[in-house]
Amino acid sequence: MGNASEATGVMARATRLNPDFPLWYRFPLGASAFLMGDYEGAVAELSKIHAVDWRDYAGLWLASALGHLGKIDEAEKVWRTVGGSGTTFALHLIGVQRVMPLRDEHHMEAFLEGMRLARMPEFPQSVN
Repeated sequence: MGNASEATGVMARATRLNPDFPLWYRFPLGASAFLMGDYEGAVAELSKIHAVDWRDYAGLWLASALGHLGKIDEAEKVWRTVGGSGTTFALHLIGVQRVMPLRDEHHMEAFLEGMRLARMPEFPQSVN
């Protein structure tokens, strides 16, 4: 994702012009809020998607935002719902990047830090 504040402006205009906007509009709204450090705003938008389509990658953004807010148990529940108990950063980061690419390393680190806070493992656990 490029400029989050610019994206917010574009999406605000789109929602103003189309008050019955489709659910998918909430993803760039939530991601933009996340990237600007507005984790409450991100949760408000992304949770509406997750309530309808709990397998969507927006749920991983939601989990990361919840992690940043210190809502760890809720965050872990969300990412486990999206990906299952065996999910890891390694498994989902490619999909997340395809849906909403994070070009800025600070944005990527914020996303990953939220997932760490949400207790998502980075790599599969050893079964030894």
